[in-house]
Amino acid sequence: ACLASATVAVTTLRPGPHRAELDPVEWEAACRSALGSAVAQADRPGADYAGVTVCSLRQGFVLLDAAGAVLGNGVLNSDRRGGPYAEVLAGTHGVTGHWPAPELTLPKLLAVAAEEPDRWAATARVLFVHDWVLWLLTGRQVTETSYACAGGMADVARRGWAVDLLEVSGLGMSRLAPLVEA
Repeated sequence: ACLASATVAVTTLRPGPHRAELDPVEWEAACRSALGSAVAQADRPGADYAGVTVCSLRQGFVLLDAAGAVLGNGVLNSDRRGGPYAEVLAGTHGVTGHWPAPELTLPKLLAVAAEEPDRWAATARVLFVHDWVLWLLTGRQVTETSYACAGGMADVARRGWAVDLLEVSGLGMSRLAPLVEA
């Protein structure tokens, strides 16, 4: 049973056509506020809970440098900058479970790599928004398997990164976190 929940409104930035981004400073503050509120609500006489969880829409991500600093704005689920790169997923439906779509994480990451090479070169870690928030709370950089699957970057049957696809696409594996189950 859910003992408490909280929501804090955040802004979606629209810096250009087909772009939907998040301000990491605003989003971190909103997440901390919502989590604090939920914990305060749950901490009442007779309440018994074992943990707190976080969820987000699938294909949003943030890029971190080697020190863990966020590199610019995060990219949201509805961002479509990956349009010119979506065909990298053509013929991979049997592996990834996805058709080519500009909203998926892989095409959006390829767009960032091609269109913002300095930002991409500085990227040490890619975290989905959900995984980024959990990292802020726990200090662990991991990716929950279903997010990798939803982003068109995983071998769904193996429940692991789609290594061959990621290498062939040029994205590679070095910036991706270890996969964990929920």
